Amino acid sequence: RIIIIDTGNKFIGVVVDEVAEVIHLPNNAIEPAPIEVSDGKEYISGIGKHNGRLLLLLDLTMLLSEIV
Repeated sequence: RIIIIDTGNKFIGVVVDEVAEVIHLPNNAIEPAPIEVSDGKEYISGIGKHNGRLLLLLDLTMLLSEIV
C-alpha cells in the first residue's frame, strides 16, 4: 500500500504495511495543538475529535521536509 502526500510543490509516496481506517474530519472537529506540547510541536497540525476519540494530526509536509 502506498499513501500519496501532496506537499504543495511535489508528491511523495510513502509505503505502509497497513491502513486501518480513513477518516474525513470537518474543520469544526479539529482544534489547534495544545500549548503544553513542547517537543515536536512543529510536526503536529492539530487534535481531531471523532466518535469520542482524540486523534493526533501530523503535519506530513513538515515531517517529510526533514527527510526529503
